[in-house]
Order: sequence, then structure tokens, then C-alpha cells
Amino acid sequence: MRYLSTLLLLVACSQTHAQALQKPAAPQQGQDIMGKAMVVSRIAGLCEGLKQVQVFQKSAQLEGGDEFAQRFLAAEAKRLNKTLAQLDTQCNQAESTYRQLARMAGVENN
Repeated sequence: MRYLSTLLLLVACSQTHAQALQKPAAPQQGQDIMGKAMVVSRIAGLCEGLKQVQVFQKSAQLEGGDEFAQRFLAAEAKRLNKTLAQLDTQCNQAESTYRQLARMAGVENN
């Protein structure tokens, strides 16, 4: 009986492993929307982090902090292959879309 249980477990694991190695099916509409929501959330989160650098400097008034914040934002924009204006536009759009998604999901947070 012990060998039969082990064999059944081995077969089940093998099937699961084989399924995991198969190419995933094309996303269905719901999955596509979820993927887009994840991307928007990630961009909105990045933008919130960038905004917090500026908020922190405004309240802390660290010596050289204004210059650091500007260099940091410029470096992030460059890393993303965008101008500061393009990054600002993308952030505003992502934050707006994120708020809409949160409202639709019933999880609004101001």
C-alpha cells in the first residue's frame, strides 16, 4: 500500500511538473485586464516613491537636498528613457488610472 501511495504521488507530481513546463495559454480578457492593472499599479507606485523624495526634502530641508532630488528625478527619467516632462505625464496618467481602478474595486484610498 505504501508503494502504491508513493507511485500515485509521483505520477501526480510528474503531471503537475509537465503542465508547468508547457507554454502558457494566451491570456483571457480578465487576465489581460489584470496584467494591465498590475502594470499601472507598478508605475503609480514608482511615481509615488519619486513624489515622496520631493515631499521629504520639502519638509526636512536638508542641505543640498533640492539638488539631490532634482538629480535623482533626472536620473530616474533617463533610466526610463524619458524626459522629465514625459515622466510627469506618465505618472499623472498612471495615478489617475490607478485611482479609477481602486474606485471600481471598491478600495479607494485618498
